[in-house]
Amino acid sequence: MHDHFKVSFNEHDCRQLVKDLRKQLVEVKREKEEQITKLDEDVAHCKDQLQELKARTELLNKYIKKQSDVKVQCSQRQQQNKESDLYNERERLKQELAKEKRAHAEIENYLKKHIEDLDGKV
Repeated sequence: MHDHFKVSFNEHDCRQLVKDLRKQLVEVKREKEEQITKLDEDVAHCKDQLQELKARTELLNKYIKKQSDVKVQCSQRQQQNKESDLYNERERLKQELAKEKRAHAEIENYLKKHIEDLDGKV
Protein backbone atom coordinates (compact mmCIF):
# COMPACT_ATOMS: atom_id res chain seq x y z
CA MET A 1 0.00 0.00 0.00
CA HIS A 2 2.90 2.22 0.55
CA ASP A 3 3.97 1.86 -3.09
CA HIS A 4 0.50 2.70 -4.25
CA PHE A 5 0.64 5.90 -2.22
CA LYS A 6 3.95 6.86 -3.84
CA VAL A 7 2.58 6.27 -7.35
CA SER A 8 -0.53 8.18 -6.50
CA PHE A 9 1.50 10.96 -5.03
CA ASN A 10 3.76 11.01 -8.03
CA GLU A 11 0.80 11.11 -10.39
CA HIS A 12 -0.64 14.00 -8.48
CA ASP A 13 2.71 15.80 -8.53
CA CYS A 14 3.10 15.10 -12.22
CA ARG A 15 -0.36 16.40 -12.98
CA GLN A 16 0.35 19.53 -10.97
CA LEU A 17 3.69 19.90 -12.70
CA VAL A 18 2.05 19.54 -16.12
CA LYS A 19 -0.59 22.06 -15.10
CA ASP A 20 2.09 24.50 -13.89
CA LEU A 21 4.17 23.98 -17.04
CA ARG A 22 1.12 24.65 -19.21
CA LYS A 23 0.48 27.87 -17.31
CA GLN A 24 4.13 28.85 -17.74
CA LEU A 25 3.96 27.98 -21.42
CA VAL A 26 0.86 30.12 -21.85
CA GLU A 27 2.58 32.99 -20.01
CA VAL A 28 5.79 32.66 -22.04
CA LYS A 29 3.75 32.52 -25.25
CA ARG A 30 1.83 35.65 -24.21
CA GLU A 31 5.09 37.46 -23.38
CA LYS A 32 6.66 36.45 -26.69
CA GLU A 33 3.57 37.60 -28.58
CA GLU A 34 3.76 40.94 -26.75
CA GLN A 35 7.45 41.21 -27.67
CA ILE A 36 6.68 40.39 -31.30
CA THR A 37 3.86 42.94 -31.33
CA LYS A 38 6.20 45.56 -29.84
CA LEU A 39 8.90 44.73 -32.41
CA ASP A 40 6.33 44.93 -35.21
CA GLU A 41 5.27 48.35 -33.92
CA ASP A 42 8.92 49.44 -33.78
CA VAL A 43 9.50 48.24 -37.35
CA ALA A 44 6.37 50.07 -38.53
CA HIS A 45 7.51 53.22 -36.73
CA CYS A 46 10.96 52.97 -38.34
CA LYS A 47 9.37 52.50 -41.76
CA ASP A 48 7.21 55.58 -41.17
CA GLN A 49 10.27 57.58 -40.16
CA LEU A 50 12.14 56.37 -43.23
CA GLN A 51 9.26 57.39 -45.50
CA GLU A 52 9.11 60.78 -43.82
CA LEU A 53 12.86 61.25 -44.26
CA LYS A 54 12.62 60.23 -47.91
CA ALA A 55 9.81 62.73 -48.46
CA ARG A 56 11.75 65.50 -46.69
CA THR A 57 14.88 64.68 -48.68
CA GLU A 58 12.92 64.78 -51.92
CA LEU A 59 11.39 68.14 -51.00
CA LEU A 60 14.79 69.49 -49.98
CA ASN A 61 16.33 68.31 -53.26
CA LYS A 62 13.52 69.96 -55.23
CA TYR A 63 13.96 73.17 -53.23
CA ILE A 64 17.73 73.18 -53.77
CA LYS A 65 17.31 72.53 -57.50
CA LYS A 66 14.71 75.29 -57.79
CA GLN A 67 16.93 77.71 -55.85
CA SER A 68 19.89 76.80 -58.06
CA ASP A 69 17.82 77.32 -61.19
CA VAL A 70 16.63 80.70 -59.90
CA LYS A 71 20.20 81.76 -59.08
CA VAL A 72 21.41 80.68 -62.53
CA GLN A 73 18.57 82.58 -64.21
CA CYS A 74 19.26 85.64 -62.06
CA SER A 75 22.97 85.50 -62.90
CA GLN A 76 22.17 85.12 -66.59
CA ARG A 77 19.82 88.12 -66.45
CA GLN A 78 22.45 90.18 -64.65
CA GLN A 79 25.04 89.17 -67.22
CA GLN A 80 22.69 90.05 -70.07
CA ASN A 81 21.96 93.42 -68.45
CA LYS A 82 25.67 94.12 -68.05
CA GLU A 83 26.30 93.13 -71.67
CA SER A 84 23.45 95.36 -72.78
CA ASP A 85 24.78 98.25 -70.68
CA LEU A 86 28.26 97.79 -72.14
CA TYR A 87 26.87 97.64 -75.67
CA ASN A 88 24.83 100.81 -75.07
CA GLU A 89 27.87 102.55 -73.58
CA ARG A 90 29.98 101.50 -76.57
CA GLU A 91 27.34 102.83 -78.97
CA ARG A 92 27.11 106.09 -77.02
CA LEU A 93 30.88 106.46 -77.11
CA LYS A 94 30.91 105.73 -80.86
CA GLN A 95 28.32 108.45 -81.41
CA GLU A 96 30.22 110.87 -79.20
CA LEU A 97 33.47 110.08 -81.04
CA ALA A 98 31.76 110.60 -84.38
CA LYS A 99 30.37 113.92 -83.11
CA GLU A 100 33.85 114.93 -81.88
CA LYS A 101 35.36 113.99 -85.26
CA ARG A 102 32.75 116.09 -87.09
CA ALA A 103 33.34 119.01 -84.72
CA HIS A 104 37.10 118.65 -85.18
CA ALA A 105 36.71 118.54 -88.97
CA GLU A 106 34.45 121.60 -88.89
CA ILE A 107 36.90 123.51 -86.71
CA GLU A 108 39.78 122.44 -88.94
CA ASN A 109 37.90 123.56 -92.06
CA TYR A 110 36.93 126.83 -90.39
CA LEU A 111 40.53 127.48 -89.38
CA LYS A 112 41.85 126.59 -92.85
CA LYS A 113 39.31 128.92 -94.42
CA HIS A 114 40.10 131.64 -91.91
CA ILE A 115 43.85 131.23 -92.62
CA GLU A 116 43.17 131.42 -96.35
CA ASP A 117 41.10 134.55 -95.84
CA LEU A 118 43.87 136.09 -93.75
CA ASP A 119 46.50 135.08 -96.30
CA GLY A 120 44.37 136.64 -99.00
CA LYS A 121 44.18 139.91 -97.09
CA VAL A 122 47.86 140.06 -96.45
